[in-house]
Order: sequence, then structure tokens, then C-alpha cells
Amino acid sequence: MKTDGNPTYKPVALVVGADPPSRMQVCDLIERCGCLAEVAENAVQALDIFARIEPDVVFLNAELPGMDGYALCAEIRRLPQKKRTKILMVTGPGEADARSSYEAGASDFIARPASAFNHRVMHILRDVCSQEELYRTQEMHRAIVDASPHLLLRIGQDGTILDRRSPQSFNLGCFSDALPGRRIGEILFREAPGVADRYIEQVLHTGRAEALEFQFKQGPETYFYESRIMAGKGNEILAVVRDVTTQKRAEEKMVRLAYYDVLTGLLNRHCFEERLERALAQSDGSGNISALLHVDLDNFKRINNTFGRSTGDAVLQRTADRIVQFARKSDCTAEFGHDFSEKAVARAGGDEFLILLPRISQIREAAVLARRLLDDISRPLVLVDHELFVSASIGISIYPSDGNEPGTLLKNAEEAMNRAKENGRNNLQFYTASDHGGARIRLDLESDLRRVLDRGELLVHYQPQVDLRTGRIVGAEALLRWEHQEKGLISPAEFIPLAEETGLIEPIGRWVLAVACMQNTIWLKSGFPPIRIAVNISAHQFRQKKIVETVGKVLRNSALDPNSLELEITEGTIMQDAASAIHLLKEFKNMGLRLAVDDFGTGYSSLNYLKRFPLDVLKIDRSFIKDVMTDSDDAVITKAIIAMAHSLNLEVVAEGIETEEQLSFLRENECDAFQGYYFSRPVSATVMTKILEDGLSLRLE
Repeated sequence: MKTDGNPTYKPVALVVGADPPSRMQVCDLIERCGCLAEVAENAVQALDIFARIEPDVVFLNAELPGMDGYALCAEIRRLPQKKRTKILMVTGPGEADARSSYEAGASDFIARPASAFNHRVMHILRDVCSQEELYRTQEMHRAIVDASPHLLLRIGQDGTILDRRSPQSFNLGCFSDALPGRRIGEILFREAPGVADRYIEQVLHTGRAEALEFQFKQGPETYFYESRIMAGKGNEILAVVRDVTTQKRAEEKMVRLAYYDVLTGLLNRHCFEERLERALAQSDGSGNISALLHVDLDNFKRINNTFGRSTGDAVLQRTADRIVQFARKSDCTAEFGHDFSEKAVARAGGDEFLILLPRISQIREAAVLARRLLDDISRPLVLVDHELFVSASIGISIYPSDGNEPGTLLKNAEEAMNRAKENGRNNLQFYTASDHGGARIRLDLESDLRRVLDRGELLVHYQPQVDLRTGRIVGAEALLRWEHQEKGLISPAEFIPLAEETGLIEPIGRWVLAVACMQNTIWLKSGFPPIRIAVNISAHQFRQKKIVETVGKVLRNSALDPNSLELEITEGTIMQDAASAIHLLKEFKNMGLRLAVDDFGTGYSSLNYLKRFPLDVLKIDRSFIKDVMTDSDDAVITKAIIAMAHSLNLEVVAEGIETEEQLSFLRENECDAFQGYYFSRPVSATVMTKILEDGLSLRLE
């Protein structure tokens, strides 16, 4: 084939033989029909040209020099061809010429002389042009079909599959048996084969395409398909089938990300609020009541800090499973639906969960179910090498008495949960109107706390630490107090957690450190015996990148000997990231500071890590001292802590000593020092100065 550079294809005609005038005549007709003409005078030239360009049509004269036209026609037919070229024998009159033409392989013949010769040639050329255009269109369609990633089925009007074309990458799934001769209804609609016949009949009757969606389960996997059925040639149907499995799974993933919690598989808060709104709308005016439970795990940060986030995540997953099981087996779920976990349980974020108990008969039922949930959650959790005990605090709001829209119910349930925390944790509380007032008070307190340094309302009190061998004061713990200008003295238990939550503990803690160090310098310059000043470093401060720089700056500004400053860090803080804590504590030790572990025994310290920490002091938490004379377990634990600390060459300071019996117990077990009301409450700097001036000490018998 040959083109002249124009993107529109022009068929090529080869004229073989004939006298020059006749060739000129045929060539002129060829070009007038928009075709290209090539000329060969004999068989040798004709074969060469044919092999090079493979023309679309050959006008072959029967009479040629050397090899005649019939023999040349047969020779051409023996050549390899991409398409069957139309060969027209130009013969003389007579039946024998026509028979010889067909026997040689000619497509047709034109007898000469003929009055309609020119019209016949032009008709043939136009037919060649039309056939070539059709051929090229078919080739293009075939290429499109071959390149399609979809499955193509040609189906007869009776539903029989006539042909199947499928790319290698297509997952046939249920179409593996869609072979020619099978009925399409046996493949797609095995349970109702008449459905396929109705679709085919509808397409043939209306001419409109129909769309179908279906899925196929193969082992554990489900595959999704979309099919478009349309009319084809005659009474045939063409079905184009797309594998949309990847698309469907991506959509499902997007839905899960938008509506479900990734870690637990529960609903997220946004989706829960939508479900809650629908549930309330269904209950509106029916006289039913519903309960909303806000569940928060107690001291969950301690698990993350001690065992790491992976263990914390496992605890959340196991707790979520328990909440789902609780919800499913609760009697009140029968009316809600068979899959309660998908409809009424959510992870609100962190270690918080939400549960909707719809259409309960009475408020007391919510309390019974919530207590049952507390029992379920508190069962021991066995995770690899750890047996963990988790408790929860639950706040409950009731529809419609505590609110008739989702936002109000959620807020009230959370306020009730906060009160459950304040009441000692591991309990449940119903929302009351006073909770709202408490939340408002808390907001006012936070607002005042943000201005507390500017107002000068903070004070530092000091509680003496007494040596149990000599009875003399060897140190003092700096304790923060807030004297509000309107509300009076505010308990540290009330504002310290708030300062930690808001991040205000960092500037406040820096202020306490500076005041305590400066006060100790004043005492030393006043000629009092040297004592160490103990200052608590919060977890928030401990994680600050500039904590070492901050402490160094305070020491320089106060001109205090580093050995006179003791930093107290809680056990949970240093165990949050033990490796980093070791590095940081070593930096403090290189500065010459003393280091103490505060509230020891309430966390989850590893002895292996403890011996690697560069510590000086262990402080026994007051919770063990309180009942040390009446609780044998507390007594055993206290003795063990003292013995362990001494084995690690650490001093032991006991907190919260209030009675002579407690003091005697500690002396008998060789505790090094103590602090508590038995000797002195925390006092102001003025009173502490008076104590030092008077040289007060503990009389030891």
C-alpha cells in the first residue's frame, strides 16, 4: 500500500500490460477516482511492484509478452499477502476467457472491447475504495477491542454465548465458564436464569443499553463487576463487562477511613453522631428513653508510658472487643438490630468510647448495664508476657431528660464521666444539672490560671525532710500553692492537673524552680546549715528539649550549689521513654544535681532500668505509708522498697508520716529520712526560716 502524505488513505491500482493508449486511459480513470496508479509492462515488473507495494487492485491484461496474464495471476496468488488483493482480468470476448480468469484466481474480469468499460472500471475502483475504508475501520475497531481491559461477550437472542474476548489481565471469576455455547443465564443468574432472558429481550425491543452490577465470591475474596448490555449486529447482544473490584475496595476503604476508627474498627465520633441523630429521630414522640454512655479508661497513659504504644493499642483493641460483646448481649439491643457494634458503639478518640443504649425501659436499667460493663472491662487482660488490669469511668446522659439533640447528650455524658473520675474512678455517674455548673467553674479556673503569674498569686511552701538517724532537718520539698485573690487558697489537686492539661505547668514549674533555688541560697547566705531543696519536675517539663538549659540558667541566676538542688521526677515520667530518660538524667548528674524518683511503687518500673538510672533517692509514696501498720501488704511492699533501694546504694525518703507508729516502723526498717505532718505541714518561706532559726529537730529515743 502507498500514501501520498495525506492522512486520508488512497488505494493503489496496478495496471499490467496493454498498449500505451489503453494504459493511459485506465490510469486516467484511476486517478479521477482518487486512487494512485502504478504501471508494469510485463510479468517480471508486475511481480516486483506487487511484492513492494501490495496494491489494492490489479488490472491485468490477459495478453502479455512472455508469461501470459492467467499464469501471472496464478503466480500472484501464490505470493504471501496481508490482504486479498482484487485482480481484474482484462480479456477479449468469449466464455473461455472468463472461465480461465476465475480458474487462475482472478476476482472478476472485464471483456474488451466493451461500451461500458470505463463505467465498469470506475465502479470497481469506487468499490475498492469503500472496501478499503471498511477494512481500515474494522482494523481500528479490532485494535480498540484488543486494547480494551474489559471482557467482551457476543450473545445470541436466545441467550447463548457466541464469542468471548478477554484480556489476560482480566480476572474472569464467575465468567470462567462463559464459553461459546453456554447460556448467559447459567453464568450470571443461576438461581433465576429468566432474568438474563428478560434483559436481552428488553435490549432487543427498545434498542437501549442496560447496566448491571453483580459480585462473585471466590474463596475468601469477593469480586465486583459492572456490565453494559447493548444491541449488536442483527439480533445479537454485546455485553461489555468491567472488573471494578479495585474501585469498590478503594471506595470501601475510603468509607472506613471516613466513618470508622482504624485501630478498633468501631465507628468514629463523627459517624456515631450521625447514627445518634437518626436514632433520636426514630424515638422522638414514642415515649421511649435512651441512654448514652461515655466510657473513659482510667490511668491509660501509665500503660502507654510503661509498656509502649503497641501494648496500649492492644489494650484499646481488646477493650473495644469487650464493649462490643457487652453491647451485643445486652437485652436492650434486641430492638435496635442484630449488629449493635456497627450501629451504637464508637471510639471517641484516645481511650474514650461511646455507647448508645436505645429504647430502654427505665433509667435503672442503664445503671445495671453500665455496672456490668465496668465488671467486663476490669477483668484481667493477658497480653504476651503481661497481665494488665484496666478500669474505667462511665458518665451517663438520658434522652430526653438530659437533652433532645446529639450535641447536648454527648456533652452531658462527658461531664458526668469527669465527675466519675473525680469521685475516685472505676465508677459510673449520671448527669446532673450541677455537672454543667462544675464545667463552667472549671473553665473559669483555667482562665484565671492563665493569668496567675501576672497577678502574683502563686506561693511556694516548704515541707521539711528529717534524717531518721539524727533527727535533724536535711532538706525541704518545695510545694506549689495558689492563693486566689477572690476564691482564697485553691487545692493543688484541683489546679495542678489543669495546668498539666493546658501546658501551663511549664512556665509555672520554671517559676517554682527559680523561687525555690533563690530561697535556698538566701538560707545558706543567712548562715543556716546547708540543706537540699527538692523541686518536682513535671512530665511536661521533663520532655522539654531545653530543660537542661533551663535548670542551668536557674542555678546560675540563683548562685546555688548544684548539690543543694534535688530534682524529683515521678516513676511514670522516667519510664515513659526509659532510654531517653537515662541520657537526660546523666546530663543532670554531670551538672552535680541530686535526683529522686517521686511516688515510687505506684508505677511499673523495671529493676533492670532502675539500676541503670543515675539516681540518689527513692521516695516511697504516701499510699503505702498510710496503712503500713494495719495492712500487711503495704508493710511488706515498704520493707521491700527500702531493702531494694539500699541494695542499689540509694537513699529512701518516706512521704506522708503522720503517727509515731509509722515513724517507728520506718526507723526499725532503716529508712533514711521522712517528711509529713508528724513533724511539719508544708509552711511558708517565713515559717520555714523560723524553723531553721530555732534549730528544730526530731527527738529520737
